[in-house]
Amino acid sequence: MTHPTDPPASPARVSPASGGGHDADAAEWPLRFFWHKFDASCYSTYGCKVKYGNYRRIDNDDELKLSSASIGDKYPKNLSAGWGPIQNFPPPALVTWRSKDGTPLHAEIDMAEIFKDQFVLHNLKREETSVKGGVSDPQIILEVNDRTINVYMRAFVSTKEAQIPGNKYSFSRNDLIKAFSRTYQRQHHQGTIMGSMNKRPDGADAGCDTEHRQPPIRGRPWAAALFTSLALIGCQNAMTNPANSSASSESASPSSEVVADWPLRFTAHWFGTSCYSAYGCNIKYGHYWREEPDGELKLSSASIGDKYPNNLGASYGPIRNFPPPAVVTWRSKDGTPLRAEIDMAEIFKDQLVLHNLVREEVSPNTSSITPGIILEVNDRTINVYMRAFVSTKEAQIPGNKYSFSRSDLIKAFSRTY
Repeated sequence: MTHPTDPPASPARVSPASGGGHDADAAEWPLRFFWHKFDASCYSTYGCKVKYGNYRRIDNDDELKLSSASIGDKYPKNLSAGWGPIQNFPPPALVTWRSKDGTPLHAEIDMAEIFKDQFVLHNLKREETSVKGGVSDPQIILEVNDRTINVYMRAFVSTKEAQIPGNKYSFSRNDLIKAFSRTYQRQHHQGTIMGSMNKRPDGADAGCDTEHRQPPIRGRPWAAALFTSLALIGCQNAMTNPANSSASSESASPSSEVVADWPLRFTAHWFGTSCYSAYGCNIKYGHYWREEPDGELKLSSASIGDKYPNNLGASYGPIRNFPPPAVVTWRSKDGTPLRAEIDMAEIFKDQLVLHNLVREEVSPNTSSITPGIILEVNDRTINVYMRAFVSTKEAQIPGNKYSFSRSDLIKAFSRTY
């Protein structure tokens, strides 16, 4: 694990398709983050509930979640986060649950304290990192495991050298690093919950001290009720995407409420590119780079069949609105050299989220939408699409409790050169 004296590197999700090993070291060091993605995982628990900013997770109170041991060797590497981006930092995450023996527990997890230096955690030295990959927002994962809460960070960090020799898509690391761990136990003579704090790998205390303060409960009635019988030691935050909550949405009848913020806007976005019927497709957008061999003609979109264009997606980022125009150079399928600059700030100047829903259809819990923007090069044409994940009040597939959302692909720009 990287220590404050040998600080962290930052995530990147671009694969440098043309080798590596010669670019400069990361420009900013130590690498820090100001936004992050979040998610929670619960094992060997009943009724695991996590709230962190606008994130919510609500598990059934009578269902014991599977143990992490049942996952085998995939644990804990299976842990990841996709909710966000979230600006550093919301108030502490509120977590309530019952351990596998039925003991009711509560914790507040303070990410601002755990990550007070805002360092990106990683296992690389400065000279191993690549300036080309840029800095993307790391993932913070809160895990509830029986009586223990762990907090991890996973950051995509671009590297100068391939991590798998000969694999051009392995110029990055995304190690899962534990930043905090605490086990909670009932103290029978006082009827309180006691937390035993573990150490981080660097020897520092891996959490915030709440042993001598009453956790804040103002404006949180359900937390206030719990604190009438329980006292907390430990600090932590966690929340779950309503669309990904394990609580069944089928039982909820459509609400007459409407989403508060309308029209829906975005301040950050994901980005991705696709190239068809083109040679040497090179794209630079902010810290994103795509480089294709000049002597190889990319497959046509027609060869994909009915899956096109719904196969298009974006996974790099999130990126704050907006970097300078994307610079695109390529040759059409007849060999003509072409160049374009695509200004996302102009295409999306109103910063409106593109979707096919009316206000009454959108879930009132919708907030912090970070859409994907996809730039497609197709022979002589450049298309720009948006795909936004928008939660809905009703299931889009009747009877399917996992279909309370829409993610339509919408074309925002097209030009032939």
